[in-house]
Amino acid sequence: MPEKLFTLRISFGDGHPIDAVVAAKTGLEAQDQARDKYPTARNIHVLGSLRSYRKTTSTMPGQYVLPLDEEKDPKALLAEKVKTCVLMRKSGHSHQSIAGFLGVGKSTVGRWLKQHG
Repeated sequence: MPEKLFTLRISFGDGHPIDAVVAAKTGLEAQDQARDKYPTARNIHVLGSLRSYRKTTSTMPGQYVLPLDEEKDPKALLAEKVKTCVLMRKSGHSHQSIAGFLGVGKSTVGRWLKQHG
């Protein structure tokens, strides 16, 4: 079974959940990965998944995994999103699927690709 990208919401009980995107074969495997990374999490909800994808050979391990840490610098997070946007487009994803994955608009994806890709 090919891997999918799962969007997860991880709650710690403090009112500040974080979102993460994990590559896994099933939603249960995605939850297990998140539980391993965030052992103090109270709840881990699978919000959805994107279509199956095939990883390309890359020097970047887990190239589509975008952990959205709550303490992450907004500029660094933006740089990660732009890098992921370019990588996803090079591997054949549509602007719409990239926008849905990153949580931005299609026009933003188009602008990023024009500027950086």
